[in-house]
Amino acid sequence: MFSTFRPSRMALVTVATWLSLVGAAAGTAGVLPTHHATQALTDHAGPRQHNIALVTTALRVVFTEHRIDQIDRYFSPDFVQHSPLVADPGREGLKQWLARTVTAIPDLTYTSDQVLADHDRVITFSTVTGTIVNDLPEYGIKANGQKLTVPTAHIFRVADNQIVEHWEVVDTGPLVKIALGAQ
Repeated sequence: MFSTFRPSRMALVTVATWLSLVGAAAGTAGVLPTHHATQALTDHAGPRQHNIALVTTALRVVFTEHRIDQIDRYFSPDFVQHSPLVADPGREGLKQWLARTVTAIPDLTYTSDQVLADHDRVITFSTVTGTIVNDLPEYGIKANGQKLTVPTAHIFRVADNQIVEHWEVVDTGPLVKIALGAQ
């Protein structure tokens, strides 16, 4: 009934998503001839590294240290959340979702296992862990101290030194198993 998490499967889906986003961006920005590719990579190394640092710091500070007060620092006022797991829109919705989630999972931790970046996009392959001590009704989960480990891939778009958009691919199998009481 449930498929076992296979990183290669999630990686394929995420890479396909990433390539479609990069392809869409290339379609509007134009494609560089091959002899310009090396220079383009060099020219974008600074902003790319800056965007990686911004996103990984935001993940650590906001989602692992649970600093909801720092969301305004890292996320744009016009932040668009494309995650199907976060029903509330925008930056205020993110604050509400994180407050509810941290109440249910006080030891919530995001660990970035791999980070890639291109232009204004940063993708992280992460593992979300924690212990569910309070109910998560939006996911149909009754708490009884279940250990949570959820592999995810996050795609962020950065502009003006803030995160302006977020998409994710989540292995929801562990959440479904917990909701059904099968662990």
